[in-house]
Amino acid sequence: MSSAPGDAFGESLARAGAVLGHPPGALRVLRAGGGGGADVAKIEVAGLPGAYAFRRRKPITADEPERWIPKDAVCAFLTHRFSHAPVDAAALAGFLAAPTGRDLPFRLGADLLGYGLGSALTGRSPWSIATWLDAPRLLDRPDVAAYADLGRCLKAVHDVRFEGLWPELDRPGEGVCWDQWIGFMFRHFATPSLAAQIGQDAVETILRLRPSPPSALVLVHGDVHPANALVCEQGIRMIDWDEAGVGAPERDFAVLRYRTRQFESGLIGPDRPLFDAAIDGYRRAGGQLDERQMRVHQLLFLLKQLALPRQPRHVTMTAADLAAEALRLVRQLG
Repeated sequence: MSSAPGDAFGESLARAGAVLGHPPGALRVLRAGGGGGADVAKIEVAGLPGAYAFRRRKPITADEPERWIPKDAVCAFLTHRFSHAPVDAAALAGFLAAPTGRDLPFRLGADLLGYGLGSALTGRSPWSIATWLDAPRLLDRPDVAAYADLGRCLKAVHDVRFEGLWPELDRPGEGVCWDQWIGFMFRHFATPSLAAQIGQDAVETILRLRPSPPSALVLVHGDVHPANALVCEQGIRMIDWDEAGVGAPERDFAVLRYRTRQFESGLIGPDRPLFDAAIDGYRRAGGQLDERQMRVHQLLFLLKQLALPRQPRHVTMTAADLAAEALRLVRQLG
């Protein structure tokens, strides 16, 4: 006997409904799915028009904090309240300590109905509910105009600026400075395995790098690629904020540089004209990007990919391609 589409979400969906004040059975699954770090279901809510996305995050580590708040809810709060102004650390702390069930307008993504605070709601899988957007992914619309709009969307995200909050949304106020953070990242990736791929001289050059800090700390999405952008009538909307944090705006473009579009083969890889279109859209919206910071964050992205035990099967760049590109950046930065 086959199971109903909502069986896997039953308990967590019921708890979410109770937190939001809905009677039992008011939240019903229309279509279930999942992948990556979250399970997602299209649901309907009794008494409310339209459909909604119920997103239940999968636990990644056994020691994951139980009072973890889904980052899409935090980003909703930040983009709604603090766009064009520095973030107030006290207000952010107040939000993180707030009770569940709050309504949060999500101007750049969707309208969040609520968020979960951990084990009291759904075991070790926090949840969020947002409006369901029936829109194609940028993956399916590889044209210059759409990528320019992606750049404009990222400028709006980066309008949320931080002063004294570094480096992650879920650890505000730790006071980790840029030199400490970038030094740690370079040391973390400077392994014998990396030396075998790009040479020991290049690794030693990486360890000597002391790039200047970014001109601003902003809200970054952290995983900008065409599968995480929806092409809506109102413009591009970003989804999947699990990698969001506080950092340099160039960080978002570093991922997009090498995960720009999906080709007919089904593989995702670089596309310079479309990447340049996103850069152009960002700059036309008033955004500023530093070329050296861009190279630093591209290098960090490549080092992270080279540290993987195996390369993802859905990308065009092989380990040899990644190593060659990393070596080119090391020489430019060194």
